[in-house]
Amino acid sequence: MTSDFSRRSPDVISASANLRSAYLSFDPRNNSINLGADISLDRHFTGLGSLPSDLRLSASITPSFKESDGAIELANFRGNLRDTLWSADFRGNVRAAGAGLELNFNAQFKLLNFIPSTWVWGHLDRKTTDVTAAGLVAAPAGSLFPVTAPLIGLYTTHSTGDRSWNVLAGGLVVPSIEAITKGKSAGEMFPTYGFAKGSLSFSNVNLGLGAGSLRFSAEGAISVNELLNPSSREINFNNEYDIIHGKGEEIPAAYRFNFTASHSF
Repeated sequence: MTSDFSRRSPDVISASANLRSAYLSFDPRNNSINLGADISLDRHFTGLGSLPSDLRLSASITPSFKESDGAIELANFRGNLRDTLWSADFRGNVRAAGAGLELNFNAQFKLLNFIPSTWVWGHLDRKTTDVTAAGLVAAPAGSLFPVTAPLIGLYTTHSTGDRSWNVLAGGLVVPSIEAITKGKSAGEMFPTYGFAKGSLSFSNVNLGLGAGSLRFSAEGAISVNELLNPSSREINFNNEYDIIHGKGEEIPAAYRFNFTASHSF
């Protein structure tokens, strides 16, 4: 049990979704079902203001019942999801394979509704999950910067049976206006960063303490500018550092690498 004596108002994160309009229709010419909806999302973050969003969904579903690659294709679908700053065109199909269903899909995301940014494709069934995204992907907060950062790269995840793995890798160039105006070196004008992360997991692994999950993960990052032009690493002994609590002078690193192995049951 913890108590907060700061008398600050608690941070509140709330969200609401409102269905403004919707439609559902049937087209007898191709036996397709058409649907659409306008959804308004209001997000309120204390101290950061309001970030509203309006989504418009339109989709078409067409029954198929055709045999393809040893499976029966039940339906095809295609549609569009649009926001003020981005949109996504998607399509795919649902098939009956063996004793279960499988979903195949692909999508293209566009920034400002016209700049292609990310391509996503995947396959889902009762035993396997495969999803891949290429183009603009996200590096988690704390990997390169304190906040989530965009990367030009690839993310893929796969799971089947008791095994799963995922990989994220990409690069980011952050132009420095100050360095450009001062005519500094290319590395300082256009700092370039790279990031890669991967994990491999096994379930139902018994290490003598009972069945559990065994997970290996590795993560690495690199700063090209720090690699080519390292920052000064001189310590100012006139300053006081609390090394025990990890409070010292921050020195930019050219590269870093972490590896972890864990078992949970």
